[in-house]
Amino acid sequence: GIVLGTLKYGEKGVVVHILTDVIGRQSYMVQGVRPTARGSKMALLQPMFAVEYIGLESQKMSMHRMKDLVPGIVLQSTPFDVRKSTMALFMAEVLYRLVKESEPAEGLFDFVWGSVEALDALQATTLRRCSNESIELDTFMSLMSANALL
Repeated sequence: GIVLGTLKYGEKGVVVHILTDVIGRQSYMVQGVRPTARGSKMALLQPMFAVEYIGLESQKMSMHRMKDLVPGIVLQSTPFDVRKSTMALFMAEVLYRLVKESEPAEGLFDFVWGSVEALDALQATTLRRCSNESIELDTFMSLMSANALL
């Protein structure tokens, strides 16, 4: 899945909104990810991070639980580049607002997963050109989709 955002819940828990390929946007409760000790999984729950997880879903509960969480794509530059992180945050916010809960969209998921990879692979010179020339959002998104298809 792809993390769209998180909400703090209690002292050590978070509610994670994830875009999935099979069931669309889902919310999961994750306990014990906010301790101050090293090795916290909170680093994996940044917007637009691709993760693989084991979810415990129940028909009786509206909020599902997450059992295990590992990186789906190890991002090399996005977490360390302010421009890329800002773009990722914007993309996550747009997706969160547009995709409804339990609305499967496998094509959209594949596109977003590829866009995360393409954004991470973009060189700094391409980003500078985008910001210096004030390329409109739709042009930039087409650039990302072209990179995702390569």
